[in-house]
Order: sequence, then C-alpha cells, then structure tokens
Amino acid sequence: MQAGNNPEKPAFTITGYNGCSFFSKAKKVASKLPCDARIVSLSRDDFQQYLKEHVRSRDNPHATSPAIFLGDEETGQFIGGFDDFFQFCSKEYPEEFKKREGACIIS
Repeated sequence: MQAGNNPEKPAFTITGYNGCSFFSKAKKVASKLPCDARIVSLSRDDFQQYLKEHVRSRDNPHATSPAIFLGDEETGQFIGGFDDFFQFCSKEYPEEFKKREGACIIS
C-alpha cells in the first residue's frame, strides 16, 4: 500500500465515538502510519446511526467503536474494529511495528 497525501481519498477512514478508548487507540496507530487517514469523531448516538448507514447496510454485524474502512466508507473495504485494524496494519506496515518482549508496539 502506498502512502498518500490526499485527504479527499484517504488510505483509511476511522470513525468512532468520543470517549471510546479503542477509537483513541486506532487514531494513535493511524498517526504512526505513512499514509493518510480520515478521522470522524461522533457522539455515541450519531455513531450508532453511522453503523446502520455504512456498516450494517452491507450486511455486516459490526456493532462497536471504531469502524474502520480501507479507503472511504462509501466505496472502501470494511476492515473492522481496532483489533482488526491493528492486525491489518502490522501486516501491511511491518516497518512501523516492531516485536519487543512478545508484544507488537508502534515504533
């Protein structure tokens, strides 16, 4: 995957609700990647509506914050939540992830 500099076509779209620790973790991971990420912070109620419109409308049962797409939520591929995103990034961006004492951490 190539790094990009176009916020109109982000490499990732990360949407979650304010106060969610996994949303915060996903934003931290994204900040370390050599590509663009569009971050969408919503209220908890607005996030539930977002899930209905962009995730469950694709027959996906994902029900937690955050919801992360490769690309945008309209045409991109749904990755999943934080754990799925972390796993995806550790495979796609191995230089940004280093193995230390049995745990993957952001360098």
